Amino acid sequence: MKLIRISISFLWIIYINFIVINFNFWVNCKIIIFVKNLIMATRHSFSKSLQCACKGFLGVLKNERNFQIEIVALLVNVFLIVFWKVSAIESIIILLICFLVLSAELFNSAIEKFCDFVHPNHHQVIGYVKDVAAAAVLILAFSSLVIGLIIYLPYFIEFIN
Repeated sequence: MKLIRISISFLWIIYINFIVINFNFWVNCKIIIFVKNLIMATRHSFSKSLQCACKGFLGVLKNERNFQIEIVALLVNVFLIVFWKVSAIESIIILLICFLVLSAELFNSAIEKFCDFVHPNHHQVIGYVKDVAAAAVLILAFSSLVIGLIIYLPYFIEFIN
């Protein structure tokens, strides 16, 4: 009787190991196939992703007044950087903060459109979400103004004198 129990236990262990090995084999095969499909899909979709990003950028540029103002501010900053021959480090800081403001505005626009899609009528929570997203852009815009004053003020004073 004891021999039968040991034999059954032994067979059970072999059976479990066989299932685990096969399961691991199939999981590994599925992971390999998934990665291969992912690589193949990304080869063809990078240009599509780029097209979608450009479409989104141009859509926001066409429809969002604040984004248009921020683009003009970026162009003014580029002009001032060239005109006053601003140092490389200061130029990088100015351009970085400008692009951060633009990125925040893109996020804000996406959040607003999504909220309008989810709940077209006015709702207190949706209004709060939109206000917080707009506040994030406002904080970045204000910080860009402060950074711009700190960097441009010496150049402006030198230009006036």
